[in-house]
Amino acid sequence: MATTSKHRSTADRPRTAATKTASNRRANGKGTTTPPPTRSGRGGARPGAGRKPNIPGQPGVDHRPREPVDARWPVHVTIKLDAGLPRLHGKPALDVVRAACAAAVEHHLGGPFRLLHHAVQADRLHLLCEAESRPYLATGMQGLCIRIARALNKLWSRRGRVFADRYDDRILSSRHEVREALRDVFGVGK
Repeated sequence: MATTSKHRSTADRPRTAATKTASNRRANGKGTTTPPPTRSGRGGARPGAGRKPNIPGQPGVDHRPREPVDARWPVHVTIKLDAGLPRLHGKPALDVVRAACAAAVEHHLGGPFRLLHHAVQADRLHLLCEAESRPYLATGMQGLCIRIARALNKLWSRRGRVFADRYDDRILSSRHEVREALRDVFGVGK
């Protein structure tokens, strides 16, 4: 006598995903399922994946770990504008950058990050900052860059990236280096 599909025993039925997980739960005895096997061909090295190398002739800031910041020494920071943007020497752009720097000074007053001086060149900013540690410098610079970028994008009626790369910094660990940096900042700025 032939059996119909309704009367097949569980051993005769084809196993589906639901019956497989149920049998896994019974086999473990804990009610948990075993993780599914990983799919091959996913992840790992792929053509075109990863950080793109710097373009020859246009070196950016290296992504090596930065040296630690000491609260005793100021830091000379340089930020370069992205290519193709208007120059910063026009009065409206200069006013926007000054207002953003003044707002950052007001915001961080008495805090672990201090903006001491700034100078504006046509395509870059020179800043002298103090910070209690590297994370404070990083978050302070992040906030300042965002503030400046938003203000410049609003002025130029555009959206998108304003700064070409990460900021470049140099810790001024002697009086001579501080004097030279002050002369550089006040010599290039307006």
